[in-house]
Formats: sequence, C-alpha cells, structure tokens
Amino acid sequence: MRIRVVFSAPRAVVVPWNYQHYLMGAVYSRLINLSPAMNRYLHAEGISLGKKQYRMFTFSKLFSIGARAAPDGLELDAPINWFVSSPLPWLMDAFARSFLSETVVHIGTGQLEACHAYVAPGLPEGEEFEFKTISPLVTSEGVKRSDGRLWKAFLSPDEPKFWTNLAENVRNKAKALQIDVKDNWLELEPRGHWRSRLIEVQGCKVKCYEGRFVARGNPVLLRLGYDAGFGERNSQGFGMVELVDRPVRNHNRPFRRRGRKRRPRPSRASSSSDVGASSQ
Repeated sequence: MRIRVVFSAPRAVVVPWNYQHYLMGAVYSRLINLSPAMNRYLHAEGISLGKKQYRMFTFSKLFSIGARAAPDGLELDAPINWFVSSPLPWLMDAFARSFLSETVVHIGTGQLEACHAYVAPGLPEGEEFEFKTISPLVTSEGVKRSDGRLWKAFLSPDEPKFWTNLAENVRNKAKALQIDVKDNWLELEPRGHWRSRLIEVQGCKVKCYEGRFVARGNPVLLRLGYDAGFGERNSQGFGMVELVDRPVRNHNRPFRRRGRKRRPRPSRASSSSDVGASSQ
C-alpha cells in the first residue's frame, strides 16, 4: 500500500540539503504517538529474519513543481508531494490517518502542511517492469579489515554484486513476512546512467545511487520490492521506486480531514515535469 501526501505552503519553502532525517522523524513520531505497540514495533521488534530486522516501509524524496538552490538549502514551490509505502496495510492506514489530526511537518526551518493524503496506485500484474528511483538505492557488503574486524562497504551499480544483493534482500523480506514463494526468480538489470549521492542520516554518511533499472521475476517478489523498498535502510528513506511511465503525482482515493472543507486539488496534477528535491 502506498500513500501520497500533498503538502501546501503559502510561499516557497526552504529545506536543508540533507532533509531525509526530518522525513524519517515525521514518520516515526506520528506512528509512535498512536500506541505503545507501534513504538515497540518501530524501535524494538520490527519483523525479524535471523539477526536482521525489517521495518517494512520506505519513503520518497520530496517532489515539487519547482525547486531552486538557495543559500541555505533547497527552495521548493508548493504543492509538494511525498510518498510513503509498506506491504503492511495496517501500518499505512495508521500513517495516513495520523495526518488527519497532525498535519504540520517541520523540515529544518521550513514548515509544510498536509492538505491531502491519497491512496496511490499499486504495482499492476506482470513479470517485468522498468523502475525509476524516487529515493536512492543502497546496498553493502561485509568486508574484513586487516585487523580482522568487519565493516560494511557500500556497493556501486557497476558491480554485479549490487544487483544480486538487491534481489536477495527482497527474497529475505518475503521470508521474514512468511510469504510462501516457491518460485523465487528475481533479476534486476540497470538501465542508462546512474548518479551517485552521499547522504548523511543519523550521523552516518551513506553512499547511494539514483537511476533506472529493469526488474523481472515472480510478481509476488516484484510487488514486495515495490511496496517495501529495494535494498537496505528503507525506513531511513532509501530504495523507493516508481514505474518509469507513471508520473509522481496522481489523484486517487483520498483520506480527508474530518470537519474540514476539501481544498481544491493542486493544479497540473497530471504533469510529468515534477522536480525531485533530493538531498546532496
């Protein structure tokens, strides 16, 4: 399930270049405030497979109809779109409804107000899709140092291991969710030029990449990668994708705030010229 949040602002908003952790905080704070059980899920439990834990959600960058460099960050024109996704409907339902009562999100000194929350389209049936990243992909591999200690080295799309790791990550998520996938066929293949990014999240500098790739395989695994995110650090805002031929803004079934008039839908709703406001 995928939710599209539309933010409004009376004027252009300036956000920091590294704004990803603010979005992460917005997700966590809203869900934690709902119940102690949600707090335990996000901070302690998650969904486990061996020593690995998965939060099973991801989120995108901010997408604006206009974005410009400013002296202290990135200046965005409203309306601004943001996507959050999970294969767990109860998690996305809770997230969407949290915006009905708590609409304001602070990103640095910038303030955004959620005016709409929509159920965005899911992945159609099929065994092959071309995806574009709407938040960067990251995957890593354990490397033994000369002193015998292990550390994680970030992989590049130029390395075959990058793509096999991404595919194996989706299979592991299926096992963690106890999804019985008899045919675990999943192949990922890059397309065109990939751009590298270095994003700081929670004090860690993460080497990640943006671009397009073709995914072929079992429809169950393809849908899981689409909903939960590809690769690592999904709950920190990495690994979210969208279909290449689908605009990042679509009007769908809305969650609306109770006791409040419906605002007019943003103009140019079907435009494919949205600018992704990405971290540097």
